[in-house]
Amino acid sequence: MQEFIRVEKEGIGPYCYSDEYGFDWMTYDHHDCIYTPPIHDDSGFTSEDKMIYDLNCRKKGCLSGFSSLDQLENWFSLKELEILKKEGFQIKVYNVKNIFDSGKQAFILKQDILEEIK
Repeated sequence: MQEFIRVEKEGIGPYCYSDEYGFDWMTYDHHDCIYTPPIHDDSGFTSEDKMIYDLNCRKKGCLSGFSSLDQLENWFSLKELEILKKEGFQIKVYNVKNIFDSGKQAFILKQDILEEIK
């Protein structure tokens, strides 16, 4: 088992929540965090990982997140995490069978979730 960390509200991450529910604070890039990621930074994933992501995410079969707290804290600044918390987002931790990890972020297949632990 591996731990997968995700920022979400009602099972939806901040980027998708922005698209579906008009959470307009979340932009597609960040300006005050260690790593300034564009939303679709897939560098570090293998071509096979990218294919798995594309095939499964079209069907809403995967979740984006992180394989460590360091990745999460490098992706979102403390200020961004505070804003997300005020908007009702939580940091969730799942035990999963497999994580696809780019070194900057990660994704999982929903079918690989074993349990929510936090």
